[in-house]
Amino acid sequence: MTMTDPNQHSGRSPKIGVVLGGGGWRALAAIGLFEFLDEANLPIDLLVGCSGGGIMAALRGAGFTPDEMKSCGREFWNPKLFSRLDYRTILDILGLPFGQFSPTAAILRPHRMLSVCQKIFKERRLEEFHPLTILQTTDIRSGLGIALHQGQAAQAVYATTAQFPFLPPLAVDNQLLVDGSYISSLPVMEAVRQNMDIIIAMSFDNHPKQEPAHFFDHYWQFINKILTTGERNQTALAISLHHHEMILINVHFGCTAEFFSAEGLADIIATGREAVRSRKNEILGALESFTVP
Repeated sequence: MTMTDPNQHSGRSPKIGVVLGGGGWRALAAIGLFEFLDEANLPIDLLVGCSGGGIMAALRGAGFTPDEMKSCGREFWNPKLFSRLDYRTILDILGLPFGQFSPTAAILRPHRMLSVCQKIFKERRLEEFHPLTILQTTDIRSGLGIALHQGQAAQAVYATTAQFPFLPPLAVDNQLLVDGSYISSLPVMEAVRQNMDIIIAMSFDNHPKQEPAHFFDHYWQFINKILTTGERNQTALAISLHHHEMILINVHFGCTAEFFSAEGLADIIATGREAVRSRKNEILGALESFTVP
């Protein structure tokens, strides 16, 4: 892939920020975006992510290759991670004897998820990542968004993916941090605050067309619709404040995407590649026309 030098008229190269939204295992489609940027020799100056997109941003910031990301994805989205119930919390919800409330507990026990985060990121810290990597979380005490860019990567990745009330929050500095999607499911404002010249924001369509068959299907469809509404409003605000280009890539999977089927992972990545391909000219055009304000 070749392109015109984006620096030929501007005096400096544009700062490129990549923002990855929530979407669970669908966020693995971001591999297609990373491949495109690498093939075009376009350096990333900032990574921002939340929830599933937070996992992918952290993997890229830590230097994992696309093949390594695929392997890590299998570990992060293994159903066994979400199978250990916290019976004291459940009994408390039902108002039954032996129930026990704790602000740092939830329906599921977090130990397996925390172990995977620790296994993959070990003792690495966010401030060691390249480029600058920011993971969006939500403080359930204040209701405010907390953008993490330093501290233990394993804990930060857990926090940005902790879907309360299913997974418990992470206690950090008198804050209880959970999934960043609750405050910003596509955290483009963080890229605006970091003064990126060109922002490439990738979202992952979570709207299946079929009617829900179970209670939790119904619940997640409701949550996804609420998050999508907030995403649109915040993205519109970010566009109005941003002084250069913002390219939005929505990866739509339809109702047939299956992560755990034999070809599921390949289909997810192929869908991401196709979504990026549909915006390729827009991305390259923004780079070629960039001028210093």
